[in-house]
Amino acid sequence: MFAWIPQHWTLFFTAVFSGIFGVIILFCCLKMNPAPPAGEQPEDRVTAVCLNLMVAVAAAVFGWLVGMALSPFSNGEKTLFAAYAGAVSAFVTGYLAGKSDDLIKYLMDPANYKNRIFAYRAITFVTTLLLTLVVVFLFRFYTRDASADATTPTPTVPEQTK
Repeated sequence: MFAWIPQHWTLFFTAVFSGIFGVIILFCCLKMNPAPPAGEQPEDRVTAVCLNLMVAVAAAVFGWLVGMALSPFSNGEKTLFAAYAGAVSAFVTGYLAGKSDDLIKYLMDPANYKNRIFAYRAITFVTTLLLTLVVVFLFRFYTRDASADATTPTPTVPEQTK
């Protein structure tokens, strides 16, 4: 049943610890709520929990995407991911770089971290992103089939019309 563990002990322990960390993140998402103001409605708690969970889900999706891009299964995926990386880098350097000043100022303002919910959500985002990135990267890296490079046709990247 566990014959694969000696061969892939890294994957086994990654799965175990990422599961433990995932349960901890989920537990914290359910427990971390803003201090209840006077006359709080029950929906306010539900909204806070949903927002906590959405921060974790957004980070997991982003971590999954980056983890996949860093560990292509085949030469075909490598070719496609390189084309996608070029498009994303053009977007990041063009649009997001111009908008990053405001975000950096906001994230570096110590007053924002006095709000425990903001600090929790920022930490949850980074932790979940890194956890998902590591899990996806390791599983894709250690489970890819080296023979897939020879048998998988390399997809073509569509030419851009000028």
